Amino acid sequence: MKEKRIRQLFIAAFILMLVLPLLLTSFKKDVVSEIENRTLANFPKLTMADGEKNPNFIPEFESWFNDHVGFREPLFEANLKLQYDLFDHSANEKVMVGKDGWLFFTGDGNAAIPAGEYPNFGEKELEAICQKQISIRDKLKSQGIEYVIMLPPSKVSIYPEYIKGDFSVRKTPSDILADYLEAHSDLKVVRLKDTLLEEKEKTDELLYFKTDTHWNTYGSSVAYRQLVKKLKEWKLTDTEAAEMTLIKEDKTRDLSKMLVSDQEHYTEESYTRFEIQDPSAVFVESGELYEYVQQYITDNGITRGYNYVNENQDLPSYLVFSDSMFMNWMAGMVAENCSALTAIQKPTISQEMIDVVKPDVVILEMVERYLNTMAQDDYCNAFLHVTIQKQGELVEISYKDDGAYQHMWFPVWSNDNSGDIIWHEAERSDDNTWHVTVNLADYGANGVYNVHFYQSEDSLDHAVSVHTDRFDIGNLF
Repeated sequence: MKEKRIRQLFIAAFILMLVLPLLLTSFKKDVVSEIENRTLANFPKLTMADGEKNPNFIPEFESWFNDHVGFREPLFEANLKLQYDLFDHSANEKVMVGKDGWLFFTGDGNAAIPAGEYPNFGEKELEAICQKQISIRDKLKSQGIEYVIMLPPSKVSIYPEYIKGDFSVRKTPSDILADYLEAHSDLKVVRLKDTLLEEKEKTDELLYFKTDTHWNTYGSSVAYRQLVKKLKEWKLTDTEAAEMTLIKEDKTRDLSKMLVSDQEHYTEESYTRFEIQDPSAVFVESGELYEYVQQYITDNGITRGYNYVNENQDLPSYLVFSDSMFMNWMAGMVAENCSALTAIQKPTISQEMIDVVKPDVVILEMVERYLNTMAQDDYCNAFLHVTIQKQGELVEISYKDDGAYQHMWFPVWSNDNSGDIIWHEAERSDDNTWHVTVNLADYGANGVYNVHFYQSEDSLDHAVSVHTDRFDIGNLF
């Protein structure tokens, strides 16, 4: 009788284990998983806007269920911690565990850089990048604007010895591209890898975080001093690098959060703040330009946009298009050396922002794991206007080509489902601009959408891509 009762309890417990996660399945929309750094899938629609059945319902339902089943988040987090703590292994494919507590980002081909496998620049790709950058420089020069290219190395290029295996400092993409640009053009290139390696040899202090993708304030200050040195050589500033105090803090960094979330056990003490001695620049959070920049980054799905103004208005003004390497601390440093600084976290040139800011100098900053994008056909058409405006469920998309193309199409699809792509044939709104109206009800997804721009002299069969963009619609459904 006792054994029967134990069996019954065991069966009941087993059934409860199966049923309870189903009962606790979440139906919330637009849930963001901080530990995975992504938005979880939403429940799929049964029908499309035209009343037809959703052909992708089953795979979309599977994705939704896998993301929302009860206890998923704590079990997922527990698995990450177990793998990391007990086996020194990463259960997150975007994070690689190195030696002595070092973590490295694997996305965008970053993990292949120290082996010399990424990007595989050939003469054709390097020539294409060089010619595009010369074209950008020349078009900016025609507007009275100087152009500077800044190339920060990835952490794997400065500290490869902490990657598991046999890795050492070698020639990497930022070296290869800088060498080519300097040999085949008179472009103003700020190469930072050698400067950082020289500083690394001088000090026991780290220039990059052990558990983060980015350089710390020490590393960014080294890069800042080299940038100012080059700007002075080119007579784009007549100021010296600002003196500053670097401050250490104990915090959980981005790669640790992707492995084990934000817990005190996984913090790292490093340089995370700085204080300028006798600052002359201030961070701006109001005014017409500030409002414009904030609206621009919202409309274009951009993470951050900063504005600074300096009390010394005799200096040149800067407009910076960058990734997160510049936005993390360098913006506040460089603001000390210009009359005004606007920084946009998107490393492609925007004529729209140039027209608004009217800078004396445009700086393009791109970390080396992104450099392969500069060889793509649709990279950085510096003087095109793309405007994306949301009005309820309608998105108005315009592309200014100044009458260059005969026909255009704007394929649009959501990040949640690449199968929901719709090719929208554009029409002229004037002699210089193509336009389409996208009804988001035809998609039914929240979050980030991709929009590509294709042109052709005749038909879609012969269309070629000329630009890519994206926009974030937020929660509309």
